[in-house]
Amino acid sequence: MSRVAAIALAFVVAGCKEAPLAPTSPLDFNPQAANGPVMDNRWSPISFVAANTCLLESIAVSGKAHISTSIWSDAGRLRVRGHINLNLVGVGLSTGRVLQLMQVSNSDFELDVTSGASESSQVFVLNVITRKDEPNAYATINGTFVFDPGGGSQFFPKKWTFTCR
Repeated sequence: MSRVAAIALAFVVAGCKEAPLAPTSPLDFNPQAANGPVMDNRWSPISFVAANTCLLESIAVSGKAHISTSIWSDAGRLRVRGHINLNLVGVGLSTGRVLQLMQVSNSDFELDVTSGASESSQVFVLNVITRKDEPNAYATINGTFVFDPGGGSQFFPKKWTFTCR
């Protein structure tokens, strides 16, 4: 995996709060029958410093993140779908160059509350666009993590690309 793809993945991980440990035994769970999904939409301010390896400098990034989440359960299964859309501005720390960052992330998490087994699919697309005739960065990270409480958990990468062009 390229260094920039690893950095992009670090952004995704850094944006998440510490999650509780995955279950290792069946859960005590009372499904929310026919009430439908619990949905949440919000805008959250975001700022961080990131490395831009296409331009060989760090950038200060700021803006707002649109985060939407749907959570529902049925017949012993819990499902969480999330979508994050970022449209941010970055400023080069050494040159002052201005960049546009656009990111779309989708996740789909499903948990069998009886066994504790779960599966999570993730898609992460990031474009960092310069306002001049300089290289732009394009990253795509797509894969599925399967958690088996009895062992044998595995990550299945589908598409991992990073290009400067």
